[in-house]
Amino acid sequence: MNITQERGNRFVEKAIEVACINYEVNQQIVFIDAGVEDYQTLAAGVVAGIEVVILDATKDGIRQITQALQDRGKVFSIHLVSHGSPGCLQLGSSKLNLDTINDRAAELTTWSA
Repeated sequence: MNITQERGNRFVEKAIEVACINYEVNQQIVFIDAGVEDYQTLAAGVVAGIEVVILDATKDGIRQITQALQDRGKVFSIHLVSHGSPGCLQLGSSKLNLDTINDRAAELTTWSA
């Protein structure tokens, strides 16, 4: 192998590495609770290439997120847009707080990669 081939191989390896990183970074999902005022505008403002899932405000949001993540491959990150109060996050019809987090731990642990 000559020096030109070696440099070419290194270039291809780096290009593949960058493509893999970009693929993982683009595997993002934004979950927006439909109970949030003007959620359609928020959804429309999400960066192109990032998936948006609208949570039904009348259904269990934790279950909706769990199902959505099970239906997809590897997800690099999730973002949640919802209502809440100190120590509590409203996800659809469910609340996630210190009183409920242990009851939902099995579902929540499936969210990690």
